[in-house]
Amino acid sequence: MYSEESIDSNRKLLKHWDEQTKKRYGNQEFSATTASGIPLKPFYSPEDIKDLSWEDVGVPGVYPYTRGNFPLEYQFKSWDNAQPQGYGLPENARQRFDFLRKEGLGGYFGGGAFWLLELDQPSQCGYDPDHPVARGSVGRCGVPASTLDDYDLLFHDLPIDKMFVEVHDAEACLPGLALYTVYAESRGISQANLAGQSSNWIYRQAMCHDNPTFATEHVLKLMAELIKHCTHYMPRWKTISINTHGWGEMGANAFQRIAFGMALHTALVEECRRAGLKPDDFIPRFVASGWPGRDFFENIAELRAFRRLWAKINHERFGCQNPHSMQLRYFTGGSGSVLTAREPLNNIIRLTLQTLSSILGGASSLYTPSYDEPLGLPTEEAALVALRTQQILYHETNIPKVSDPLGGSCYVEWLTHQLEVEATKLLEQIESVGFLKCWQNGFFKQECEKNVYEWGQKMEQGEQIVVGVNKFASGQKPQIRAFKVDPTVEPEAIARIQRYKAQRDQNWFQSAMENLRQVATGVKEKSPNGPELMPALVNAVRAHATKGEMMDVLRGVFGWGYAH
Repeated sequence: MYSEESIDSNRKLLKHWDEQTKKRYGNQEFSATTASGIPLKPFYSPEDIKDLSWEDVGVPGVYPYTRGNFPLEYQFKSWDNAQPQGYGLPENARQRFDFLRKEGLGGYFGGGAFWLLELDQPSQCGYDPDHPVARGSVGRCGVPASTLDDYDLLFHDLPIDKMFVEVHDAEACLPGLALYTVYAESRGISQANLAGQSSNWIYRQAMCHDNPTFATEHVLKLMAELIKHCTHYMPRWKTISINTHGWGEMGANAFQRIAFGMALHTALVEECRRAGLKPDDFIPRFVASGWPGRDFFENIAELRAFRRLWAKINHERFGCQNPHSMQLRYFTGGSGSVLTAREPLNNIIRLTLQTLSSILGGASSLYTPSYDEPLGLPTEEAALVALRTQQILYHETNIPKVSDPLGGSCYVEWLTHQLEVEATKLLEQIESVGFLKCWQNGFFKQECEKNVYEWGQKMEQGEQIVVGVNKFASGQKPQIRAFKVDPTVEPEAIARIQRYKAQRDQNWFQSAMENLRQVATGVKEKSPNGPELMPALVNAVRAHATKGEMMDVLRGVFGWGYAH
């Protein structure tokens, strides 16, 4: 990156620095690491990056996109404000969305409406509110959405063909997409005109939260079914969010998050190729969702390294030529696990720094959590503060005026390179065993648990300071009103879904469910040459099947349980 003359001059300066350091500090030794355990020096100079290639660093908008996907990043358009919303009944979630939209929540299409809809845990796992598994959880960490009536309460009179909708359906993403497309159809809107994203997190609850899911040997097959349908029929729909955020909340460090995400990506691309899809036809609509942790500069370097590795693997291994296949769309959601219930107002500072690091790293869209998240769901006030955090950073700081402003920094470029190297080594290790085998034998979970244990030890021993918790703790109880969901939500949701089931044509419903069972069996036994699953799910929704009922059929065919 530098001429020999520049390196020689730098070495003379380094010698002078070394003399001054010994004179001032004697034999004191500096010892530090990044949050991922990468050893650090007290400062960085051209000597540390002399062997890096300028082509790898590059310029914004040029392969390998280290410095950003586009020649100009935020100068003409902000990142997308992707604030997840959802609680209580559908009308409650809609009320909160309308409030934040009025306050400036915006996203794709030049600041158009963006709704990242958070579903409650039963809905994400594919259980209706009246299922025994759902008791006590309905509407508590999201909104229940199991029927066409629920979708109408959520989206009525919104221009869904002119907005971007992402629904966190997790395991239930296939029935969830069917519900949304049939709802749009009822309003005269073709699925081809819908813009949005399926999380396609069929793996997430099991891999990141140790919950049951479909039998692991069928998970990639089911994910590919959704991708295949959208590739053929929904050109504006993004088909997966590769969720490194979940691994981050479990304890994965920066290079583990990159490697785990890339391992899932490569395994899924191979599955889609077996299904007859060409990488350049489907990879452009892949997204990754990240986790900004406790290390400010490592967060920035992680985004840059992830983008570079994504571009290289898609180009060199999968032969991609379409620039969009090599440009990683990166959604970063703030880290709830680093927030504290003690002195919760301190979390506003933590979240501002997380958001800023994501901006400096070039994130495509951002989610700033609410400062009261450790206490419960966000209050309206806390949700507004989270939105205002992004708005202030965009409008009042001048930060967005320059793309990748830390590009060329000796430290940032060195750390970006180190994370890429470490992630590549770990990715090769995972692929030598196989992604599914690493999932089944608990490798991902064990790696995260080791990190969490080490972090806990450092906290207890005072090596890691958390302000207001193990140092500088005021002892005052938080004077913050925690948000509480109305206790009538669950019985009302149960009554609604029971009415929905009672009012449908039962013969039509039974016929559609039997067809779904037969098609699902064909997918299981004959994939990638079997029938397509999505049309059967769409027909079931038209017959007023609920999300839970469709998931029951899929669970029965593909198996359901714990991965390890």
